Amino acid sequence: MKRVSFFILLALACGHHEDRRLKPAATQVMKVGLLTPGSVNDNGWNAIAYEGLQRIHRELGAEVSHQETKTPAEFEEGFRSYGAKGFDLAFGHGFEFQDAALKAGKQYPNTIFITTSGSSVAPNVSPMVFQLEQATYLLGVIAARESKTGKAGLVGGINLPSIASTFLAFKAGAQSVNPKFEVKEIYTGNFDDVGAAKLATLSLINAGCDFIMHQANEAGRGVFQASQERHVRCFGSNKNQNDMAPDVIVASAVLDVPGAFLYMANLGWNSSMNTGQVLEMLGDWNSAAGSYRIPHIIYSDAFFSEMVPYADLVLPDTTYLERWDCISLHDRPISDANGAADGIRQPVLALDRDVRPFQDVLIDIGTRLELPGLVTPEGKPRYPGGFVDYMVNHERKPGFGLLAGWRGAEGDRSGKGAPNPQQIERYRENDCFWRHELADNQKYYKHANRHYLDWAASMGFLDRSEQIILQIYSEPLQRFRLAAHGFGPMQPPPRHRERILGFFDPLPIWYAPLEEGAIRAINFPLHAITQRPMSQYHSWGAPNAWLRQIHTRNWLYVNSRTGQLLNLEDDDWVWMISHHSRMKLQVRLMEGVNPDTVWTWNAIGRRAGAANLSPDAPEAKRGFIINHLIADHLPAGRDGHAHPNADPVTGQAAWYDLRVRLEKAAPDEVGEIVPAFEPLVPPPSIGSAPGLLRYGAAFRGRSGDDYAGNNAAGPIVPAAPKRRRRRGTPA
Repeated sequence: MKRVSFFILLALACGHHEDRRLKPAATQVMKVGLLTPGSVNDNGWNAIAYEGLQRIHRELGAEVSHQETKTPAEFEEGFRSYGAKGFDLAFGHGFEFQDAALKAGKQYPNTIFITTSGSSVAPNVSPMVFQLEQATYLLGVIAARESKTGKAGLVGGINLPSIASTFLAFKAGAQSVNPKFEVKEIYTGNFDDVGAAKLATLSLINAGCDFIMHQANEAGRGVFQASQERHVRCFGSNKNQNDMAPDVIVASAVLDVPGAFLYMANLGWNSSMNTGQVLEMLGDWNSAAGSYRIPHIIYSDAFFSEMVPYADLVLPDTTYLERWDCISLHDRPISDANGAADGIRQPVLALDRDVRPFQDVLIDIGTRLELPGLVTPEGKPRYPGGFVDYMVNHERKPGFGLLAGWRGAEGDRSGKGAPNPQQIERYRENDCFWRHELADNQKYYKHANRHYLDWAASMGFLDRSEQIILQIYSEPLQRFRLAAHGFGPMQPPPRHRERILGFFDPLPIWYAPLEEGAIRAINFPLHAITQRPMSQYHSWGAPNAWLRQIHTRNWLYVNSRTGQLLNLEDDDWVWMISHHSRMKLQVRLMEGVNPDTVWTWNAIGRRAGAANLSPDAPEAKRGFIINHLIADHLPAGRDGHAHPNADPVTGQAAWYDLRVRLEKAAPDEVGEIVPAFEPLVPPPSIGSAPGLLRYGAAFRGRSGDDYAGNNAAGPIVPAAPKRRRRRGTPA
């Protein structure tokens, strides 16, 4: 069988520089320490950590130190020694170092402590979570395909969650090939006893296992010894171990731990955990492997956007003016309290280049993959006409599709009815919209109105026309709470009990957003919110001439009284600071905002050069987005756990629950948005941007239905049918 190695590719940020190499921003020597639970000569788990430490020394010029530690007391002592000596960064290599890292983190706040597994987070403590499970799943697939006995064995050192999960993935991979495949596990209780691992392996072989995988660190040598003696095939782990027993090792599940260590060292050194790290991530070059750390990026866009320069493959998309689209009742309805409505968007311009709408491409790919919903039972394309075909003929359940208007074979039904081949034509004849006006007896007390509920069920909004009762008391929430008190067979994880008791109240309560509860709110007294401008909701993509007449930059809007307290005036430069990061921008004062809130438009700030913008475009020099201030995770709670900044249970939303403070910029700090990034260089094929954008001049003096597009942007498509309502002279 061919010997292979599987690499877990870490999508980690590591600097976007001309030579694509990691470089520290400062000149003083960084100090980095490493604690390992075993010998670095194991040619496995501990060896790859030590390789990472040496790479930090070579490529960042750091002063490095290593300690081999065996017990929790030694873990704590090792971390404390690094903190006391002023080390910038200290790694604990394994799940078992979490508690020691949290304790040392409190005592030495100026040192960053990293564990290479786990979930414990604090202001200066963080885990690196690898996904070796992806590789061990594939090893399980190989074992099941090649096994003659239908059995494989797993040898572990200590039963840690990070090891158990790789074993679980191996079993899942094997049983994806053969559901009856048997996987046996033995844990020896330590990572050093080569003899114990050898005995465990021999026991598994005697039980019929003809493939062995280990997660035993130094003790893994015993696994290889037993496998060689009995001529049984096995797998390496963590490091490429194929050369340790080349006659029997089939493959190794490999982690790029050295690269991850180097990334974390650079990250901790430059303290740049903000949106800029995404740009560094996209351009990070792995010199050892001769490739990018994110090896392939496939991207689809109609314009030269910020992501295009980083993509290996760009799938050119159409603009909104060149494709079919649907404003469905099931997505973002355009209904109101008095009626239901939906609509379509039809191509206004004919395509004049080799591009396809992204919806058509997705349907095409799904059809080629023979996804059940996109092919017929005979294996033929279900929607050969692309997305417009899908709009008409797709049914989420019998009779209910994307569009509610003109359904049924004759087009005489609304809401529920068979697909109508002429449905799109009916929409075009009615200005691309359908609307049902509610009868007067359907408009009020809808939750208990029989006339409305019957109609809502006929439209598919409800499964049954039953009254909608909103209960003040929620019995399901109370059942969760009782479980947290210890009642019932289903018990929550211990670390969630306090949270469930506090928040799963069966009666309505108010509580602070999670971020606000995890920080000292007095240090960040203002709420910051952002919203996309309405003009951009159906004009996403490039900042075209029409949009640029409305928005080319944005300000941070501050209540006038709040501004006076902070000694601010219109167009002053301020630093807006969150618990995560900071940025510099200009403010405007207004009455129409709460004194405890600041707000701005989203999606206006662009990187210079994107969308063919000039380097001095206001979108790049004065426009901004506040994403730089938003962390992926909230500050850790008392239990050390950091929740994602988008908690689905509580409704935590990063763009609405951000807390900040404002500080007036010094006189020598005014004039430039911070952070700012180097301009993108558009490809020559785009050409230079015109100095003056002028659209629609060709339409002057024309009226009626004899136009449907824009000469400056492409050829005009045929006019719509004459039954379409006339619009009069265009503005």
